[in-house]
Amino acid sequence: MAAKSLPFRVWAADVSEYGAVSVKDVVEELLPENEWQMVLRFVRPIDQIRALAGKLLTRLVLSKEHGCQWDDVRIATTPERRPFLAHPSPNFDFNLTHDGDWVAIAFTPATAAPFPSSGQNTQLGIDVMEIALPHYESSVLDFVKTMEMTMTNAETSWVRNVALSESSPSDTDRERLRRLFALWTHKEAYTKALGLGMGFDFRNVELRFWDVDRNLLHVNGQLKDDAYSFMSLDLPCGGRHNLGENTSGPLKGAGTGQGSQLVVAYPTAQQRPVPMTYKEAKESSLLHIWNMHDLVEASKHAKNR
Repeated sequence: MAAKSLPFRVWAADVSEYGAVSVKDVVEELLPENEWQMVLRFVRPIDQIRALAGKLLTRLVLSKEHGCQWDDVRIATTPERRPFLAHPSPNFDFNLTHDGDWVAIAFTPATAAPFPSSGQNTQLGIDVMEIALPHYESSVLDFVKTMEMTMTNAETSWVRNVALSESSPSDTDRERLRRLFALWTHKEAYTKALGLGMGFDFRNVELRFWDVDRNLLHVNGQLKDDAYSFMSLDLPCGGRHNLGENTSGPLKGAGTGQGSQLVVAYPTAQQRPVPMTYKEAKESSLLHIWNMHDLVEASKHAKNR
């Protein structure tokens, strides 16, 4: 499937250059009081930056893509804490995610055709994860053990059983991480698209990447071949990591300089995974990248137009 035929677009903000903006000044200038309080309630600066980027991306999409007035936008959340547009109400769906160097929004553009939907299958889900071993884990295999509670037995075997004869130990660990995060991001995007809360048991969803051409998604043991599909792409590390040694030290909890995987789950009449390169996604206008400085400046222009 060509990128331009997909019923959504993705904007991603690189938050690695977090010193480019003053969070307090920006939120007070651009966001309503209830939203800037949500941003400033976070203790860690990196979490404030991510929250700010998510709120600016949402309003900027609505302003630039749907013609909404900046100050008319009202965002609410479902009981499961899924954000949605409460006012105004164009034919619009969106979903946000953040991790590492990236905050991203998947959204339906104004020109998109209606989703081939039935029931509640009318929503987008997005997830991004930095492909890096968490600091609290001592090894990749220990991390796999920790995450077994989110995987089926077949998925766990697929993650563990990387062909050692074809790889060095470091390459083997990297491939295990890639597989583990592929499972997590796809499951997270899928459950977010359904609007389900954090209590959903990920073991009820099985992604058969070892048989992807025929039957990828199974839920409660049943093949789901007519509900959702997935677009996936790899994002590079944020721009800060390419600036050399003259940058200040990283914020606690910020990205480590590794690449990330981004996945969007979307309703479709035929399940067919869509892997895409970063270059393809940008050149086709499926993906637009912002840095924090440009995102703030574009938001100021949108608010004052």
